[in-house]
Formats: sequence, C-alpha cells, structure tokens
Amino acid sequence: MKRYFILVLILLTAVTAGCIFSDDDKKEEKKVEIESYSATKYYPLKVGVFWIYKAAVIDEQGEESIYTDKYEITETITLNNNLYYVEKREIGGYGSFVMYLRISNNILYGINLEEGNEEKSYLNFNLSIGESWIPTGIQIQETLDGIVDVKVPAGIFENCLKFLATGTTQEGGLEIKTMIKEYYAPEVGRVKSVLTKTDKNGNLLFSEICDLTSYFIPE
Repeated sequence: MKRYFILVLILLTAVTAGCIFSDDDKKEEKKVEIESYSATKYYPLKVGVFWIYKAAVIDEQGEESIYTDKYEITETITLNNNLYYVEKREIGGYGSFVMYLRISNNILYGINLEEGNEEKSYLNFNLSIGESWIPTGIQIQETLDGIVDVKVPAGIFENCLKFLATGTTQEGGLEIKTMIKEYYAPEVGRVKSVLTKTDKNGNLLFSEICDLTSYFIPE
C-alpha cells in the first residue's frame, strides 16, 4: 500500500483519530521562553546524521500496518549556486527517495527529486508561537503551535517546537481535510509526527504516527 507523506514540517513531519493521541499532547500548555528558534538547532543538517522511526499507519478500512522509516544525510551537493544536504529517505511500505535540503534565513528549503527540481519552503523558524504562514511545500496553513515535552521510544525530549498544519485539499475528486502535527527537539530534529486525513463528514481515510526510535547526530 502506498503511504502518503507531507513534510512540514514538517512539519517535521500531525494528528490521528480518537484515542491514538499520545500523552505528550496533554502537556501542550507548557510555557517556556526560548530566545530564538534556530533552524539549524532544530533540524541539524550534517553529513552522517540519521533518524529511524516507527510508523503506525491506519487505512480507510481501519487496518493497521507498522513500518520502519530511515532518514539519513549522506553528502552535500551544489545546485544553482546553493549548497544542499542530500537526505535519503527509506520509507517502509513505499520505497526510497531523495531530498535536497538547505537552510536560509532560518527557513528550511528542499527539493524533492521525485517532483522535479523546484525548490519549496517547508519549515519557518522565524515564527513566534501562534503565528502562521503557508509554506510552498504543502499549500496548507502551518502554525508554530507551542513548546512541549515529547516521549517516544528514543527517549524523552524537552522543549520541542510543535508545528501544526491544517487545510483542505482535493484528492481524486474528494474534499480531504488534513491535519499534521510535527515535533522538533533541539539538537535532535523531528522526534514525532502525526498525520490524519478525513473526508468532509469526518470519516477517517488515513492516519500515520511516526515515533523516533533511534538517531545519531555527529559532532
């Protein structure tokens, strides 16, 4: 079964139906003042970085599948006078593809080679909590929604930035409501994402929870 993906940013990168929410969502009232949200701090682009996730997917029939996803930055490349980090993504149940990523003016930009050579914006770390923008990568509104602690198999991560993306799109002639939550930990990157897609009546079409299980960040 082909899996659906939206990066925000990530975001990074949402939400699922019913009781699938994890306990970290109960802590979203946490108040922490952070002087600045550095994109390089929350999305460390370094050759040798890798992140491994457990992905739990529920389809329209309510059937659950478990996959392993691996993201790894393997090298750098110069394209159009910009230095990009090459991120190889091995997605369980889907296959592999490559992203070119760079950070400029505290915004994460990327090129998905499966979609051509157009650079798109994904994550904006210039936002204050509660502010929104529309990245070119997903075409739905993205909000920096708060600072939370997140517990996943790889550990407990404090002061994670929570990005929330919501919007309505047309897919195969259907009106699809999408909600994405992504959580980025300082000096680590994306530690959790939750995605749900529902029809206009609120019926679940697809959900996916990705939890970080292990990672490596070189010095």
